[in-house]
Amino acid sequence: MRTFARNAGANVTDPAGSVVFSRGDPGTCMYVMQSGVLEMMIDNAPRSSTARVKEPVELSIIDQRNFRFMVDEAPNFAA
Repeated sequence: MRTFARNAGANVTDPAGSVVFSRGDPGTCMYVMQSGVLEMMIDNAPRSSTARVKEPVELSIIDQRNFRFMVDEAPNFAA
């Protein structure tokens, strides 16, 4: 899945202390962590928490169009 995501989305590297997304941000994409460590609290509401980078992290950002393509190409991706 990581290789698939790396090729399908935009890839970014964020330094420690940066914020990937914040509570209340719209959920317009999915993030696949390629490497690094994130600190995050999770509950049942969408984007109800903030994802802060604990150690440098590389992320693949998958928008809705690419997410649908990935699900069509590899149905187990969304499982």
